[in-house]
Amino acid sequence: MSRFCLIFFIFLASHSAFSTPLDELDKTCLTQKYHNYVKASIDWYDALIQIAVKEDPRLENVGYWFLKGRQNHFKLNDAVFNERLKNAPNSLNLHSGIESWLNLTQEEVKELSQSHSKLAPPARKVFNFRQDETHKDSYALRAALANLLKSPQKMDAPLRHYNQQIEKLSHTHCKKAI
Repeated sequence: MSRFCLIFFIFLASHSAFSTPLDELDKTCLTQKYHNYVKASIDWYDALIQIAVKEDPRLENVGYWFLKGRQNHFKLNDAVFNERLKNAPNSLNLHSGIESWLNLTQEEVKELSQSHSKLAPPARKVFNFRQDETHKDSYALRAALANLLKSPQKMDAPLRHYNQQIEKLSHTHCKKAI
């Protein structure tokens, strides 16, 4: 129940924090806040994979493969967020929770991967990963992760750390100094 309350509080705080007009927000702060969200998310996936591999060392290869895919996904999102904040800030959903600030569709990833922009190389990594065949052991990894979700005590420390990071971000307000 307490975790639900924490998540609900973060949801409310993140939704009310950005009712501020875009021109009154500090873009450097927004960039850092989103970067910290990306880092917390990558760290969360890394911790999950470490736990899964510790329980079953045969998952090391597929775990690394999966983690690399998540890292590339979040790093692309970070780069696209920065680009849009600079050039098309109204395309961002800053009035919602940080996990929803950027909505990057598969079609957009494909278009970026075929472009000549600086976003093309990271977009290509993400697009190709999504289009490639899945790893031969991906089902075993999914099963291991599902088992972890059934045993929350095994994930308690990384989950607590992730929740603390997200809660800290929810208290970061990016209004320009007057």
